Parts: sequence; structure tokens; C-alpha cells
Amino acid sequence: MGRGGPVLVLALVAGCASLPERELPDASASAEQVVQAFVAAVDDRDVAAVEAMASAEHADLVRDTWFGMDLRALDVGGSGPRSTAGSEAEGYGHAVYVPVDLMVSGGDISLDGRTAWGYLLARDGPDERWLVVDHGMG
Repeated sequence: MGRGGPVLVLALVAGCASLPERELPDASASAEQVVQAFVAAVDDRDVAAVEAMASAEHADLVRDTWFGMDLRALDVGGSGPRSTAGSEAEGYGHAVYVPVDLMVSGGDISLDGRTAWGYLLARDGPDERWLVVDHGMG
């Protein structure tokens, strides 16, 4: 083995022992609980958790934009039903919008500080998990 071999192996092993696996909301979780967990996963830059709680398209968007900011959910409001037609939830059986007050830092100037935001979640039926399919607007 060359001179740098053992150090490289040690660095790889140390890198694998990072954060413990996050417990994800299951089908019994409310849309509000999913949003709370999703915001925490985004703030932690937990790619696996974001991918598990969001549609593939939305997970890509979140990784490319929101991972550069620090987020904290201050207040998660009650969900309200939304039509799936003409939205990112089209094709799903049910959709809800969940408003949330976020504390944002490290983003662009328009989102720095306390921000009212919201997420669109969708699923086909009550025995399936809610997925974040869109992040609405502030």
C-alpha cells in the first residue's frame, strides 16, 4: 500500500459515520407533520430525507436552491384541501396546502428573516404518505 493509503481509508470510514438516519413520517403522519420534518431535513441538507418526502422533481429543485439557506419552521398552520388540476399535484388523488412561517437566513435578500411560505402536498389515498410536490410562494 502506498504512503497515503491508510489515511484515505480512515477518512472514508470516518465520513460514513456521519449523521444517524432520520425517522421519516409514515402514512399516518399529518400533512403538517410532514412539512415540519421536511423543513428540518432541508435545513440539515439531508438529501436522502428530502428525496423520500418529496416528488423527484421537487427534490431536485430543493437541492439546487434551498440547500444554500438555513431554515427553521416557526409555525406550521393547518392544512386545507386543494384541487390537483393544473398544479404540481395533478395526477394524485388528494392535495393539501400547508402554510408555514419560516425563519430564513443565508438566502437571497427577498427571503432573509421571517417569511410566510407554504407547501403543496399530495397523495393518492389515506394509506399513502404525503409527498411535498411544490413549495408555493412566500
